[in-house]
Amino acid sequence: MKDFLKKLCYYDHPAEGAFAAETFLLLLPGIALALYLLCGGSLFDRKFVFGFFLSWPVLPSIRLIIELAVLLTLTAWFSFYRREVMQNKKTALFLCAVILIAVLYGYCGGPLPWLAIFLILLTLTPLVLIYREWKVILLRGACLIGAAVCLAISCDYVLIFFRWVYIDRFLHGDIGLERVNLELLTFSGMILLLGGYLLSGLMYARAAKIPFRNMFGLGIRIMWGLVAAIYLVSLGMAFVTSAKADHAVKELEEHFAKSFSASDVTAFYRNGRKVDADFWKKVEAVSDAVEKNWKDFDSRGPISSSPECIYPPEVLKEFEILMSNSASLRELETLFDGPLPARKITYETRYMGAVLLPELNWIREFCRWELWRIRFAAERKDLPGAIDALKRMEFALDYLVNKPSSLIATLVMMGCERYRMQGMEVLLSSGIVTEPVLKQWQSGLERADRKIPQLNFDCLYLEAAMMEDTCQSIAHGGDFFGARNPSIYKLRWLYPPMWYYCAKDRYNLLRHFQVRKFGEMPDVKHKYGLPADYPVSDQTQQKFDRLSAMYRTMRALIGVELEKRRTGKYPDTLANPPVDPFTGKPMLYRKGRITVNDPVWIGGRKKFDNKAVRQVNGIEIISAGPNRKNEVGARLIFKKGDRD
Repeated sequence: MKDFLKKLCYYDHPAEGAFAAETFLLLLPGIALALYLLCGGSLFDRKFVFGFFLSWPVLPSIRLIIELAVLLTLTAWFSFYRREVMQNKKTALFLCAVILIAVLYGYCGGPLPWLAIFLILLTLTPLVLIYREWKVILLRGACLIGAAVCLAISCDYVLIFFRWVYIDRFLHGDIGLERVNLELLTFSGMILLLGGYLLSGLMYARAAKIPFRNMFGLGIRIMWGLVAAIYLVSLGMAFVTSAKADHAVKELEEHFAKSFSASDVTAFYRNGRKVDADFWKKVEAVSDAVEKNWKDFDSRGPISSSPECIYPPEVLKEFEILMSNSASLRELETLFDGPLPARKITYETRYMGAVLLPELNWIREFCRWELWRIRFAAERKDLPGAIDALKRMEFALDYLVNKPSSLIATLVMMGCERYRMQGMEVLLSSGIVTEPVLKQWQSGLERADRKIPQLNFDCLYLEAAMMEDTCQSIAHGGDFFGARNPSIYKLRWLYPPMWYYCAKDRYNLLRHFQVRKFGEMPDVKHKYGLPADYPVSDQTQQKFDRLSAMYRTMRALIGVELEKRRTGKYPDTLANPPVDPFTGKPMLYRKGRITVNDPVWIGGRKKFDNKAVRQVNGIEIISAGPNRKNEVGARLIFKKGDRD
């Protein structure tokens, strides 16, 4: 056993042991990362980010083997230096000082501290210990430093999610380096690293006065054989998985009956609408002018963008006068008084994520202002004015819901639709809406509710197309979440495990879009490698269900009002209550005292009291909502005197 341990730790051959240790420490990161990725690990696992050696999430047996191997190689490495160092006290003191300075340097937060420690220990220390080989050592140090610089810059551009703060600040801030030849840098770094590795073997061979070829013993040959085996296995897995991902794209295009090409996505967005760039430029200019009109008024709080809140009469009167005198708002309303044209948007391959949608903010603010119009019109009993405001909101919403350009456009539409439903509630409570208009609203809400499944499916198509474009952008270069990244596809031969990992991510992400609605997708937000652009399916489906609940509760509320007009009395119960999309059960119906918790404007620093609760007489129809807390619904508040 003793002889076996001596051979294992290179006790009688310290130079060969030191080189074997350096070989293992050089190959260990690549081997460990390859095993981690091939066994199903994720680069976005928090355990990996903070050191997967300490928190290995898969195969604990592999982790144990690697830890034992690291211990043995460090033992062999320090065995060589111990014999050299202990022969000279000055050298020993110098080595201790170098280690202490490196640790303090890293502890104080110097740039890339652990890289600095590695270079100091591997480059400067041998120069002192084996001073007679200074030419080899200096050349070795130059190769290692050059390799570290080249590979660090490459990693800074490749690992977008793990950008090294100090390198990023130094390269892009101090030097101003924005573009690099990634392939040249990477392959230069690998060649320099290999050169430094071979010079290490030559240094140890000359220090021990043995032939250079004797440095490549059985242990080193086994390690390089393992690297070759992992390379070939991962290369085959990468080929197979990449082919599966390509096939998944074809299946998705058949599933949606549309291709993921940029031209098809552009045509899908336009949907036959004419393109009018000047129209949207004018909308932008007029919207800015409207906001400037009541900038001073909103200095007391975001009143203009909070039409659902309760305000004192004097504040309402002041804002009503301000809106009535706003020529810019009247001009904007004229622009929205009809179907809206498409913006001049052309999606480009690998740059779909770079398309900006500023009109979403303009439409959202416009719907808020129109809800104010409805509130003031209801107070004046001005039904035509309120109906016109609702129609303008419908034109704006139709632009978003007709063929939304992305999921975010649909989510904005849902928020704006809530403002339209609130406008209907205000008009219902006022009692000024005629029966033909109420029936028209009912039929319109029913049609909108029937369109939700197709809207859900359309959003799935666009999200799948965006996801595939993001994968292509990462691989071949393009725009990735607002940042331009170089093409890394040419580097796939360098490290096949990473190629396999990216192909697996692409396949796993795309195949989950083979559904009809977001609620059928598994939630893989933190499992795979592209979490930022991947929609959280459960939460997204809840928003579609919430939209359906808003339509159904408002339809039922209109039905209650129509029944009141036929019978002279509000029903105590609903004969055919709407089905709750969240539970599949009938929605709740309440008549009498209901709780209202609309925010109340209080001024001062706090602006609004979001916890204000009051009891009023009225009717409400309630959906359980995503949290089963009866938080989604429609209500009709009785007016004093003429409502019961």
